[in-house]
Amino acid sequence: NDEKLEQNRPPRQHSNSNEILLSGGGLLNIFHGVCSYYNQTPVHSEPSNISEAAFNDDKMAYAALQTFFEILGSVAGDYALTFGATGGVYIGGGIVPRFSEALLQSKFRERFENKLHY
Repeated sequence: NDEKLEQNRPPRQHSNSNEILLSGGGLLNIFHGVCSYYNQTPVHSEPSNISEAAFNDDKMAYAALQTFFEILGSVAGDYALTFGATGGVYIGGGIVPRFSEALLQSKFRERFENKLHY
């Protein structure tokens, strides 16, 4: 999924940084990337519409939300390694508390744990 986003990032962005993908309009950026990859016209223009549509059988919105959680898992795992976290990792922000069940069903944990063993 990350490769899909890189291939289909909006032209105004030079790269897909963690900040672009995981804060503010990140879900919208991911949604546009997913729609572009699957040759679908984006029908949502607000992150709140995407998250709501994800649970109302909108396949593109659901794929965007799942991709958001996958990227979040990768980044959180990287930070845990970088800072030597031993007591856990806390995820802040608004999406995680509102969509905890979707987070648990996503590949967040797989991506969090999928790091090279040293």
